[in-house]
Amino acid sequence: MNITTLTEHPHHLPTIAEWYYEEWGRYTGMSLEDEVNRQQKYLHSDRLPLMLIAIEGDQIAGATQLKFYEMGQYPDYEHWIGGVYVDTPFRNKGLASKLVREAYRIAGTFGVPALYLQTQNMTGGLYRKLGWEPIHETVSHGLDTLVMVKRLTADGSLPSSIPLSPVRASTGMSDFGGQERLTAKFSLSM
Repeated sequence: MNITTLTEHPHHLPTIAEWYYEEWGRYTGMSLEDEVNRQQKYLHSDRLPLMLIAIEGDQIAGATQLKFYEMGQYPDYEHWIGGVYVDTPFRNKGLASKLVREAYRIAGTFGVPALYLQTQNMTGGLYRKLGWEPIHETVSHGLDTLVMVKRLTADGSLPSSIPLSPVRASTGMSDFGGQERLTAKFSLSM
C-alpha cells in the first residue's frame, strides 16, 4: 500500500468525490458535480490544503484531507483533518489509522501545532484510540458531533505528553489562532 498525494494521481479525483458524495455530500444538498468541484482545491503537494490517498497497485483504497476551518462555529481552530474514507474492500486492515497518522506527520512538517476533526462517533472511536482528545460536543447538520484535537510537534511526531486542550470555558475558543498559510516540502513515509 502506497500513501501519496492526490496531486500524484489526479485521475482518482472523481472516485473520491463519489465516495464523499455518497458518505456525506448528498445529505448537505450538494450534487456530485459540486463535490467534484469542491475536491479540486486539494490538488496540492507543497502546501495546505491537500489530500492524501492510499493506492494499492492502480486501485485507490482510501483518502483523507488536511484542510482549513472545517466548522464555522470554531474560527480559532485552523487546521483540520477530514474526509477519512476507506473503500469497502480495504476496510478493517488498519488503513484508516495509517492515513490519519501520515496526515498528522505531514501536518507537522508544515509547522501545524494541532489538528482538529469532527466525528459523529460520540465515543471518538478510531480517533480516541490514536490519541485524539475530545474537546466539544455539538450539533452539525442536525447530527450529534464530537470535536477532537491532536497536538503535534514540529517534525510531525507526537509530543511525549499531550497537554489538556487550551479551550476557554467561557467562549469555547481555542488559543491557536492566527496561523499563516503554511507551505513546506515533505516526503511521504509510506
